[in-house]
Amino acid sequence: WVALFNKEVIGTISLLDIGHDQVSLRKMFVNQGYRGKKYQAALTLLNTLLNWAQLQKIREIYLGTTPKFLAAHRFYEKHGFNEISKTSLPSAFPIMKVDTKFYKYEL
Repeated sequence: WVALFNKEVIGTISLLDIGHDQVSLRKMFVNQGYRGKKYQAALTLLNTLLNWAQLQKIREIYLGTTPKFLAAHRFYEKHGFNEISKTSLPSAFPIMKVDTKFYKYEL
């Protein structure tokens, strides 16, 4: 999905199906000028993704991130994602080299 403002792409979010009614949240980006409460681009993208996942009967959403994205960590935690250990990830989860912090959201 993409977030648009005046026909300009200001954010993206996507899911990767990893099987067993589980998905990996991928490519969540919001242009720095559109972050925060004024535009709510990140929240709109996340809610769109969560609504779609519920309709598709997805059970769990996983994501990986780097330790330096503190604002992203707060955002995910505020919206129901719980930090998990790397060993708790499903075997099909695509771990990227830079990711050392992992989250899970249960629907």
